[in-house]
Amino acid sequence: MMLKNQLEIAHSADIKYAKNQIAEISEMGNHVTMMLTFADLIQLGGYAAVEYCGGPQMTFRMGRPDVESEGDAVHHDRETYGTSLSI
Repeated sequence: MMLKNQLEIAHSADIKYAKNQIAEISEMGNHVTMMLTFADLIQLGGYAAVEYCGGPQMTFRMGRPDVESEGDAVHHDRETYGTSLSI
């Protein structure tokens, strides 16, 4: 989500907005959020959403690594309007 080639694949402005929100939480949060990777913060948000919606309470474990280079990223074709999540 932080790599340029990945942001170019997703044409949705919502992806860029989410990335900025996660960066803000990481920087402006508390001492715990500053220790978490982007991957951990995204997963933590998912856990919180499930619990908020009445789903089961889950145990969160830190330690998900962020992808650091373009070579480690998942490469796939550009999204088209028909396959985009921003319909």
